[in-house]
Amino acid sequence: MGEVVSGQGSGASAGDESRSLVGYYATRVARDAALAVRIRTGDDEAYTELYNLYWGSLCRAAASIVGDEAPDVVQRVFSRFGSAASAGW
Repeated sequence: MGEVVSGQGSGASAGDESRSLVGYYATRVARDAALAVRIRTGDDEAYTELYNLYWGSLCRAAASIVGDEAPDVVQRVFSRFGSAASAGW
């Protein structure tokens, strides 16, 4: 037996999948906006949470452009972001 592809054989329609993705991204946007508000008020835990959420994916994206320098580049981005947030953007 073959592997079930998302939306096939499960009774889900393309519209259901689309709404599911919209909900997923809406949740992420709301989470990130809430973190940004907390960061602007000086909440170090919110900064750490944002860092942990995005470090890996940003390093992978940066690695495709700058190679082995990716961790340093991403660290500089987060450092500048933290400085800007502390200054009130």
